[in-house]
Amino acid sequence: MSIQWSITWLNQTDSTNSELARLPDKKEGSVIAAFTQSGGYGRQSREWFSEQGGLYFSFIICPPKTVNILSLLAGVAFKEAFDNKNIFLKWPNDLIMNNHKLGGILVESSYQGNNPVYYIIGCGINLNQEKFPPHLQHATSLFLETNKKYDLKEMLVNCLKCFNYRYEQYLQKGADEILNIYKVYSNTLNRKVVVSTPQGEFEGLAKNLTKDGFLILDTTKLSHSIDLKYSNYAEQDTKANSIDKEVKVITMGEILKLTAD
Repeated sequence: MSIQWSITWLNQTDSTNSELARLPDKKEGSVIAAFTQSGGYGRQSREWFSEQGGLYFSFIICPPKTVNILSLLAGVAFKEAFDNKNIFLKWPNDLIMNNHKLGGILVESSYQGNNPVYYIIGCGINLNQEKFPPHLQHATSLFLETNKKYDLKEMLVNCLKCFNYRYEQYLQKGADEILNIYKVYSNTLNRKVVVSTPQGEFEGLAKNLTKDGFLILDTTKLSHSIDLKYSNYAEQDTKANSIDKEVKVITMGEILKLTAD
């Protein structure tokens, strides 16, 4: 059954996620969107630049069970909402365009025992900004990339519509199809990466995703240099004299560096 959205637009708020968290009644489908945020934040409480021109919104869902792939599912939906082949997804929660950050997704949750009570999914997408502060040199907007202005309210409706479609698909069929689509949109898989985790930094080949959307990282150290292209990695590895062979599953982390394909 489709989520019935109830959208409230604010001229300004501290954070759309915080605005929803303060509601006494967390109804599924509640949406808060704002034209600016004074205290927008992303993962690890990092400040999110939230001036006029961006699309900032959060919404509540109440699934019957834990949804581990929620940030990946939202990324697929929001990428599809903009229908632009140059938008890609960086694991686990970023939208990327021409190697610059276009948007980010933040998922927060409330649990009772092992069961989720609700999830708040927040998103900030740079739409119409014409410039960014010097310290955000890696940021971009759809306007800067396409020279086109976008209607914020129309794009919010598109994002929610696309999320509804992918969320229903997940509830009916499970995670497999969503993860397969995510892999097509990913700019992370099949590349060498440096990942920052609570346990430290790891470097390796981003090989795949688990059924829960976690990153499978091959951190094998090789005794001589070979091309670690994923398409023929297994064959080459059998020929190489490898040491310290290890595959790590990264459940929580951030991509610090992506090498060229």
